[in-house]
Amino acid sequence: MHVVDVVLGKIEIDEAKLQELSWQDACASAGAAIFKVLQAHPTIVPLLVSQIPVGPNALAQRERAVAFMLACGFSPELAARAYSAVMHYVFGYASQLPASGSLQQSGAGAANSTNSIAT
Repeated sequence: MHVVDVVLGKIEIDEAKLQELSWQDACASAGAAIFKVLQAHPTIVPLLVSQIPVGPNALAQRERAVAFMLACGFSPELAARAYSAVMHYVFGYASQLPASGSLQQSGAGAANSTNSIAT
């Protein structure tokens, strides 16, 4: 299994909680969860930007997200585009943060970054 896929398997998203949210808030919540993992593993960000992850964890994550959007009334094409837009936003945001060793920040800085990605 590719290291990127192992890291993507660490993303924890409470799907039951997402069902209670609007699709906009659910996308923000999922994006924040993904960003949290990227903060802990900043060296995979360039790998995510350079190629589409296709391992089992990446595919399962993608399928769950698209299924959620379909359940919210998105057409298949729009669900795929929305998923892609959210992921590009999260990966792009993560790729702009300092990567010298770690994206982890101390105290309020880390909380502010996670809150920024969720809004």
